Amino acid sequence: GSRSRSSNKGKFIVTPELCLSINNIDYVLEYIQPYVGELGMEETLDRLHVLDGEEVANSCRRTLKTLVQNATENVENKILQVLDN
Repeated sequence: GSRSRSSNKGKFIVTPELCLSINNIDYVLEYIQPYVGELGMEETLDRLHVLDGEEVANSCRRTLKTLVQNATENVENKILQVLDN
């Protein structure tokens, strides 16, 4: 159904669709770190260190860390965006 509820202050109208959207976005958020592990990022960086040296490996590590942080922040911001609409 399309029942909705207002919070005590009337700030949000929560529909089942809104809950599902937030739940799906939160699922993506929870999966980012495990996915990085499944990709074998650390193992790849270790091999890169052996092949191309510490400086190259550290540079790539910083870049990948920034990408993961940005992805996490983007997903968190999406939840806020859904709540604002």
